[in-house]
Amino acid sequence: MTEPNAKPRLVVVGLGYGDEQGLPLGNWQKLQQAARLYVRTAHHPVMDFLRREGIRFESFDAVYDECDRYEDVYRRIVQRLV
Repeated sequence: MTEPNAKPRLVVVGLGYGDEQGLPLGNWQKLQQAARLYVRTAHHPVMDFLRREGIRFESFDAVYDECDRYEDVYRRIVQRLV
């Protein structure tokens, strides 16, 4: 249960260096608890693990397809998140 006047917050975690074996335990726990989960790309090796575990997420892969420069990609991702 959230506090009545609690402000929404964004928590950023890393997915590790490869598959789920490299996913830090604390980050895995945060992913399991997330009300909404956004990932930069669905092409990270950990994504298959999240799918198998029933963790739902939204990726920003379409933004990469729409933009020519990484600066524009990251700017649009931030705009969508905020």
